[in-house]
Amino acid sequence: MNLTTDGVRMKPITQKAIFTALTIIFVISIVACASVPKEIPFELSAKELNQRAQECTSSGNYAGAEVYYNTLIQRFGMDISVLIPAEFELAHIYIKQKKYDKAKPILEKVLSYYEVDSTNLPRQYKKLAQIDLDKIPQ
Repeated sequence: MNLTTDGVRMKPITQKAIFTALTIIFVISIVACASVPKEIPFELSAKELNQRAQECTSSGNYAGAEVYYNTLIQRFGMDISVLIPAEFELAHIYIKQKKYDKAKPILEKVLSYYEVDSTNLPRQYKKLAQIDLDKIPQ
């Protein structure tokens, strides 16, 4: 019997159509962030670039996330409130991949910002950068 959660009977064709539509949406969403972006629109804001980088990271597309974070740093790196989180997230991706040689200088750079002016900077990144730096084998 083909019942929904509220007990209403659905035709098998409707169930199949819904399943097919959901499958297509799922596949498109995976493919959309499963590749490295070839061209990133210049009009994207820092927030939009960060969001795309986070989406790629969440789906395990570290190469795509790396491109977005590097673009974010390149385009908006003069703003320290954008630079520190982007650099930390980039280094954190390298830590996840055990690319310690790439992560270490970035984490040290993030920590160096706090040596100059720690009062106006977000404190969580200092702590998170130190935690990730401590994960690197000696």
